[in-house]
Amino acid sequence: MVIARIVSHEGFLYQVIRKLNTSYIINKDGSLKKTLLDIWKEQFNADAVLNDASGFLICQKIEDIDFEMIKQ
Repeated sequence: MVIARIVSHEGFLYQVIRKLNTSYIINKDGSLKKTLLDIWKEQFNADAVLNDASGFLICQKIEDIDFEMIKQ
């Protein structure tokens, strides 16, 4: 059984698809490998890339659904 990790950012919920260690995305001079990050995002068809203390998170936004309660 796989348990999905859910994170909240700016009022939205995201499902984490993949976590990347910071060492993979940051150059030795401290600059961001933006092109590489964009490739990862595209590869997983992700909506967002978030950054937390553990690294970069490739995420899919969890959309709200419209529904109506049915009373029986």
